[in-house]
Amino acid sequence: MKKIAFIFCLCLSVIHLFAGEREEDFKTNKNVLSLSSSLFAYGSEPALGLEVSYIRYIGKYIGVMTGLAFQNWMDNDYKPNTEVSDGKGQKYTLYDDGKLLRGNWLIGTNFRTPSVSLGRERDYQLFLQCEPALILTLPNEAFSYAHYTEEGGKIKGEFRSVRNKGGDVVFWRVKSALSLGIDQLAFSLGYTISNQDPYSGRRNVCFDGHKISPSRGTYKFLHECSVSLSYSF
Repeated sequence: MKKIAFIFCLCLSVIHLFAGEREEDFKTNKNVLSLSSSLFAYGSEPALGLEVSYIRYIGKYIGVMTGLAFQNWMDNDYKPNTEVSDGKGQKYTLYDDGKLLRGNWLIGTNFRTPSVSLGRERDYQLFLQCEPALILTLPNEAFSYAHYTEEGGKIKGEFRSVRNKGGDVVFWRVKSALSLGIDQLAFSLGYTISNQDPYSGRRNVCFDGHKISPSRGTYKFLHECSVSLSYSF
C-alpha cells in the first residue's frame, strides 16, 4: 500500500509539471485523480483499505469513474481448517498463513452538487458527491496443504492446492462524500455502504469432496469510512 501511495504522489507531480500554471479548478477541469484511505467494518470485523480512482466528467455534475481498491482484513482466524485428511486418512496441514487481502476493480458513475463558496476571498468550495458503483473481484481463493513425511532423516513435503467454489464476482456499493476544494485540490470525508462479503472467496473450500471451511455469520452490509485527496486537471 505504501508503494501505491508513492506512485500516486509521483503521478501528481508529473501531471502538475506538464500542466504548468493554469487558471482552471476542479469546477472546470474534466479529470480527477483521487487517493483514499479507508476503515472498513463487516459486523465487528475491521479492515484497512487504500483506493486509487479516476473520474472523467462528461458533464458539469456527472462523470464516469473507475478505480482499484485494496483491503487488508485484520481478522485472520477465519480460514479453512488447519488440519484435514484425504480419502486414505493421510493428514495435511494448511501451508498458507490465511491472511485475507482483497483487490477489487471499481466501475461506476459520480455525481456532484453545485458548490457553495466559503472563506474571506470565497476561494474555498464546499460540495457533495454521490458515487454508485460495481465492485468486481476474484471470487475464489486458493489454499495450499502439505503432508510431511520423513525419509532417510530428511523431512519431505507433499503439497496439494484446493480452491473455493461458488464465490461472488460482483457486488455493489454507494459512496457519499462531503468535499472541500480549493483551486485544483479537494479534500473529502466519505461514507460507503455495500453488499460486499469479504469472506465470499473462502466460505466453500473443499478437500477431497469434504467442505473444510468453518461456518461464519454473514451480514447484510459492509460499512466504510474514508478520507481522500483529489487532484483535478
